[in-house]
Amino acid sequence: MGRALEDPLHEHPFAASPEDNRHAILHIDVRLPIGERDLTGPEWSEIAHRLARVAEIEIPGDDEGCRWIAVQAQPGRLDLLANLIRQDGVWQDQPHNLGRRLAAEARRIEADLHLTIPRQPAPSPQTAVPSPVSGLPSAALSSAAQQVRSWLVQLSTDCWRAARDGDPVSKAESLATKRAEEAAEAEAWAEQYRMPPLEGSERAVGWAARCRRHLVTAAYTALVAEGELDEHAWEAIEDAVRPVTRAGWWIDNRDADPANLPELLEAANDADRPTENPHF
Repeated sequence: MGRALEDPLHEHPFAASPEDNRHAILHIDVRLPIGERDLTGPEWSEIAHRLARVAEIEIPGDDEGCRWIAVQAQPGRLDLLANLIRQDGVWQDQPHNLGRRLAAEARRIEADLHLTIPRQPAPSPQTAVPSPVSGLPSAALSSAAQQVRSWLVQLSTDCWRAARDGDPVSKAESLATKRAEEAAEAEAWAEQYRMPPLEGSERAVGWAARCRRHLVTAAYTALVAEGELDEHAWEAIEDAVRPVTRAGWWIDNRDADPANLPELLEAANDADRPTENPHF
């Protein structure tokens, strides 16, 4: 799960902030006051999405935005991790007053969820800004929290190495060659199995085509070659694959278990199937 955050960094080796910064992992942690009631899963999910929108790492309708995850490693705590390199290779700038905006949204969340507002002085702009990876607390944590911290440290280390180790030009050339080969394989596969073109930006379509080929071929292996599904049943799955032409859908599901492809296709909505003639 955490490893998926690194992908935009490697997909876009020259992406950087306006200050030429390649440390792309944003960390926001949310903690309930001691004695506060336990929140439900949907409530934690609401908190994560509301703060992600305030931080502009989630923008409704933007299929090529930042990749981010929310992890609850301890009761009463939520960690949001995001890669500020968007899936289209553009660096996602953060609002200049992010700390104040997050604090204001936290107050609104407390009111909406009927939480107890702690009687504490308002945080200063300096302390309200989400802590960077290097500023994580060093106190002993539970084993689950230690796992979150290890993800943060590993992500930070990988970003640092990717930005500084080796020759960036040769790495970019190697990556471009690999991507060209994968693109050619995906195109040949799509033509062989009569898969329609995907819809989205040029960058998203290229990535999604590779994701589609990988997921569908892996699903065939899991369900037919190594499973109990027959060829006739697989043809029905292929027929369900063809109408799903929104590039963002294949990118979002690229890390899914291939054996779950039928269920994923069934859950796809009309926006994921914009192509009227799936057999073009």
